[in-house]
Amino acid sequence: AGELAGIRWYELRQTEAGQPWSIFQEGTYVTGDPIRHAFSGSMAMDIYGNIGMAYTSVSTSQSISIRYTGRLHGDPVGDMTFTEGLISLSTANCPTTRLADYVHLTVDPVTDRNFWHIAEYFNPNRRDIVGVFNLENPLPANAVAVVGISPESGEGLTATEDITITIENYGTTTQSNIPVSYAIDGGTPVTETYTGSIAAGATDTYTFTAQADLSSPGQSYRVEARTALASDNFDQNDF
Repeated sequence: AGELAGIRWYELRQTEAGQPWSIFQEGTYVTGDPIRHAFSGSMAMDIYGNIGMAYTSVSTSQSISIRYTGRLHGDPVGDMTFTEGLISLSTANCPTTRLADYVHLTVDPVTDRNFWHIAEYFNPNRRDIVGVFNLENPLPANAVAVVGISPESGEGLTATEDITITIENYGTTTQSNIPVSYAIDGGTPVTETYTGSIAAGATDTYTFTAQADLSSPGQSYRVEARTALASDNFDQNDF
């Protein structure tokens, strides 16, 4: 009695692949309504580093609702800065003490910026409700990233393996002449230039001229690839 449920959340980061994770920011989210609880949160990050969070909410005067909030990359740390949004409000109350154990938020694999959320509510019986939202920040003009690399794994690799990457254009303008590179186990990067053109929202592949030696039996290799577009408006997703 007299207590309010809120959501404790954290963002973890690492300086590079394989390095330890550390807490970059943390916060406690409570609703704008001083008597409405927020719990069973689920959180994800889009391709631009924006965070979306959806959750279950209820009060003594309002039935169970599914709501969302979020923050843009670069907003003051520790805060969910977006005004709370409503996905759906129940038309009946939960008749038991079991609720909200089927909840998940994930990023759309096609757009990489829409958040899809599923949770339980009552309409009038227990059922699932799916909502989708994004944080509506303007798309950058210039933004490209590596979204795939091959080979990912396999037996019988040789000393003359082709390294092929998939590049996606997340910006609003066509991009060409993109510097790209790959490195094996943190070694000296191999740098070349993708000379084709990628329209906004499209992808293309590039196979490096310089082949990789992946021939040691039983050895695991870490292959890291990245883009280095000089005019990139969001370079945190380059690799």
